[in-house]
Amino acid sequence: MNTRKRPKGRLRRWAKRALVALVALSVAFTIFLFPSYRSFREAEFDTLAKISEGTFHRAGNTIVYDRTGKKIGATGNEKYYYVPLKNVSKYIVKGYVAKEDNSFYTHSGVSYRGMARAFAMLIINRGRATQCGSTITQQLVKNTLLTREKTFRRKILEFFAAQEVERQYSKAKIMEFYVNSCYYGNGYYGVEGAARYYFNKHASEVTVAEAAMLVATSNLPNVYNPVASYSRATEQKNITVHKMLKNGVITKEQAEEAKKENPEIVKHAEKNNAQSYLMTYAMNEATLKLMKHEGFVFRYSFRSQSDYESYRKDYEKEYYRIRQKVITGGYEIKTS
Repeated sequence: MNTRKRPKGRLRRWAKRALVALVALSVAFTIFLFPSYRSFREAEFDTLAKISEGTFHRAGNTIVYDRTGKKIGATGNEKYYYVPLKNVSKYIVKGYVAKEDNSFYTHSGVSYRGMARAFAMLIINRGRATQCGSTITQQLVKNTLLTREKTFRRKILEFFAAQEVERQYSKAKIMEFYVNSCYYGNGYYGVEGAARYYFNKHASEVTVAEAAMLVATSNLPNVYNPVASYSRATEQKNITVHKMLKNGVITKEQAEEAKKENPEIVKHAEKNNAQSYLMTYAMNEATLKLMKHEGFVFRYSFRSQSDYESYRKDYEKEYYRIRQKVITGGYEIKTS
């Protein structure tokens, strides 16, 4: 007799949960979203109006080459390397799906269950967003298009923008943008730079254990990265391996081997020779050429001392602006 009642009891519990989620979503929409719907959609339009594939790239290094094409040095964000998805291990990609977003390949950019949870917490916390409920696409939008503040407005913009990104790009492209935008601690953005730094390998060459450690690190990079705490990184690595096994990404044998493996942390950092004489000279010449290209008029004669001082002030302001642009803009400078 008890066994007959259990399914009904379980069904009632699920029905109550579904009803609570629906009510929370409806109340949140009525209180917070509906009155501001137009402004949210306008803000979304402004955010997405100019996006392109370049929007999801960090600037990277400015690299200087000699006349034979040999690299002289680099300056700027030396810890970032953008790589196409084909150059990223399948275990990193599938590890992210298993750990972060099980329905990545089937959803339209958002998780309605996750959003319902977030809205419920929103009501409890009087408009302050504390639950993420984010898909990989939503995390990509948050990483590259929006601020990191935990507010209701940002959460709603994330909700709309994620769906638009899904309409514009394939799942493969979204995953490529994502693995290149994640932060992995110690100044490294993008999975390629992180793999080089931690393991001295390309992102395509990592083992299952190393892939799981990278996936786990990006979840809380300043805490879970293996340099900050190898024991925490290992613990999170094993949790990720378990989720990969549960999701059918790896076999039981691979999971056992990955849990036993203790990846060696190399901390490999490339030298960029940014302060050499050749680099300084090339950067100066590139700055002057770019100033001219952007319309700055160089002058060599002046009517008075005050005329010269006024020009010098404009020159220094523009020179500083363009030089910063050259340093951080991801340029290739080819010298003779």
